[in-house]
Formats: sequence, C-alpha cells, structure tokens
Amino acid sequence: MLEKEIQELVDQQSGNISYVIRLGDEVLKYRESETYYPASTVKVPNAMANMLAFENELDKMIPVENPVDGCGVLHTLGHTKEITLYDAIVLSIIISDNTAANMVIDHIGVKDLNEYYQKFGMKDSYLRGKYYDFDNKDRRNSTVTADDLYQVMQLLTEENDVFPTHLRERLLDIMKRQQFNDRIGGFLINQDDGKREFYIASKTGSVNNLEHDFGVISYEGNTVTFSVCSDGWQSNVEARKFLMELGNIFHKYLSK
Repeated sequence: MLEKEIQELVDQQSGNISYVIRLGDEVLKYRESETYYPASTVKVPNAMANMLAFENELDKMIPVENPVDGCGVLHTLGHTKEITLYDAIVLSIIISDNTAANMVIDHIGVKDLNEYYQKFGMKDSYLRGKYYDFDNKDRRNSTVTADDLYQVMQLLTEENDVFPTHLRERLLDIMKRQQFNDRIGGFLINQDDGKREFYIASKTGSVNNLEHDFGVISYEGNTVTFSVCSDGWQSNVEARKFLMELGNIFHKYLSK
C-alpha cells in the first residue's frame, strides 16, 4: 500500500518531513500545514505572478543589478547588463539563479507577490525578502508549506480560472528543463533507458540541512503530483537520499 510504504520510509528519517502526494485518485497528506523556510521553491509562484501581471511584457529588458552569490551564472557574467523578464524567469528556475530570482522579485515587488500567493491558494506562505539580502534580517522568516506548494502544482496541472492554460504550459515546459532533478526525480532519471515515455517538471529548494522538492512526474501515462518539505537533517546528503528513495517508491507504483 502506497501510504504505508511512504510512512515507513518517513518514520526512519532524522529530519522533519511534510508532504502532499497524489497518485491517481489517492491524495496522501502528512503534516502538510507545517511551515518551513521556502528556499528556492517560491521561484515558481514568483514566476507565475510575473507571468500573470506582465504577460505582454515578458520580452521587456530589465537591468542586471546587485548580483548575489549562490546558484546561478549571472553573478559571474560581468558584461551582461540586462536580460528579458522571461529569461530571468527561466534562469531562476532551470538553474535556480539567485540574481535572476531577485530581478523577478524586484520587477513585481514583495507586497504584490504575497497578494498573488493568496490568489494561488498559498494561505500560509509569505515572502519576507530577496535572496542573499543579509541586511534584511526578516528574510529568514519567509514561509511555505507542503500544502501550499501542492496548491501551486494544482494550478499548473489542472484547468482553472487563476492561471490560464497557455501560461501553464509555458511554465511547465521551463520546469521540465530544471537541472536540479536528482532528488525525487533522481531514481527515475537513473532508470531511464530511452524506451519509456516520461517527464519530470519540478523545482527544488535547498539550504543547510533543508531539502524541498515539488512537482509532477508522468510515467507511461500514470502521474504523481507531489510536494515534500523537510528540514532538521543531519546533512543534506541524508535528505537527498531520502528523496531519491521516495522517488523509488513513486517509480514502483507508476510502473504498475
């Protein structure tokens, strides 16, 4: 039984874990309303908000200012002075570029982003600041929940009146090219023999002793939608091993 296998795996771990998982008509929830620091996961709803608010300005050039360290390449490209809003969105997701992510945040503003979070059904998620903004002591009080990230995936995978189909397909295509897919998607990618029809559209979030992963996996016509948040690990290696083992369970049930 899916729920039993997942819970047995969770109970063996040292970290704090929350999840919402849908496989077929079965939806499993565990501590789904517990809040976590979001790390890079909110780069997806931040992209959604900009795509809705500035759909006709996605090709607008915006300045590359105040580069920050961490994931990404923009902070290493000293001669790149501006890129399009769309390219900033792409970079913020597929390589989790923190400079691009801050540009996306600045383009719409923290206040409006939090209002969009509520429109997206993210009732317990709040953004308090930008990435690597060490002068803002409140930024570490940003929050997200597994349930809220699942709501985001619902908007991206099902017809709805909030996020239109053409934008949904465009953003899912970006998430399919996300390069940090060695967590829950890692087992499936390692098993790929090129003969199976599958895709993974996901976004991870990672800081010290914290690992999140949420998205959708389609495998041979079967689909699992998932959001997993976790922190309090002894190491990120341990956390990623757990996520890969969870992906292994998904693979087992998707293959049936």
